[in-house]
Amino acid sequence: MEHVTHDDSGVGRQDRLFSRASDTCSACWACIRHCPTHAIRSVDGAVSIAYERCVKCGACVTECGSGTYTVRDDTPALRALLAEEKPVVALLASEYIAALHPRRIAEVEAGLEAMGFSAVETTVLGEELVAAAYEQVHARTDSLLPRLRSTCPVTVEWVQRFYPELTGALVPLVPPYVAQTRLIRELYAGEVAVAYVSPCWARKDEVLGDELPGAPDVAVGFDELERLLAENPAPRTHGTVPRRPHAAKQLSGTDGFPRRTLFESTLADRDVVTVRGLHDVDRLLAAIVRGETAPGVVDMLCCEGCIDGPAVNRSLSVFAKRTIDAAERERQPPPAVDSRTLLSALPAVPLARRFDPSPTLRREPT
Repeated sequence: MEHVTHDDSGVGRQDRLFSRASDTCSACWACIRHCPTHAIRSVDGAVSIAYERCVKCGACVTECGSGTYTVRDDTPALRALLAEEKPVVALLASEYIAALHPRRIAEVEAGLEAMGFSAVETTVLGEELVAAAYEQVHARTDSLLPRLRSTCPVTVEWVQRFYPELTGALVPLVPPYVAQTRLIRELYAGEVAVAYVSPCWARKDEVLGDELPGAPDVAVGFDELERLLAENPAPRTHGTVPRRPHAAKQLSGTDGFPRRTLFESTLADRDVVTVRGLHDVDRLLAAIVRGETAPGVVDMLCCEGCIDGPAVNRSLSVFAKRTIDAAERERQPPPAVDSRTLLSALPAVPLARRFDPSPTLRREPT
């Protein structure tokens, strides 16, 4: 196994997020063509990853047709956490319905119980908390910079590396899964560990850093959880692990961005700009730096929403996943309490964070 050649994040050589097995490479160079930062290079036929340029989008993995690139397996860390004495809460990103399809919710919960989890939560309340905080940020009129959405770790790193002068424009709020984890630690009696199941591979590294105190103890992708559930089918006699009463996303769209901001904008509204995909994100940020446009709010994501994340059921199209998710949510009963009332009754958890620039030389094709 050939690993990447450089990492400035402090992650050990054998622990890097993406690895490359040179013996399976078919020399199609899809990885080089599709890497948005030109972090993958070929010198005299030898391919390597310049990790200091990698933003962890995972295109090298998803575009490779020969399985040369793999994602770090974090299930051993999860198993080690479950082997400890303290209870472990499974925190599922709200895209779990589509990510684990065709498994039903009760089947997933029973499987998690059989694996040793003491409870199951989703990120819905964390998304509502963050959406409410974003509403307050967007209501302010004193900002001279655009307010850049900061829930996506890939686009955040894109800004920090390639547009460091815009780092101060990133909205200084934690992502919803961190807000939810902090809430779990407040609501559960005693000390608990939290294992986050993510639609995004970049989150697996994000939880390892020091920038987000109170983050989950470990993060795995939905692809890893699906593999664990397949390897360890739950006995039919298992019941359902404890869950809190049903909550629904009323304030937030995908990953904690406020619906109000989206609904109140129009196609002709230049104050709110929505961009999806790193190519268009880069074009917009470059235009902002050049002074060609000055949106008040930028809703930017690497994917077509987190339901399109690389760890979410890659056998299905994003359209199929949205249909599955919508159908399941329509079957669920409406929540007994609206989100704003529910949030007002919850313990306060800190949502602020800071971002620092991490400049990298501009990308040059090789």
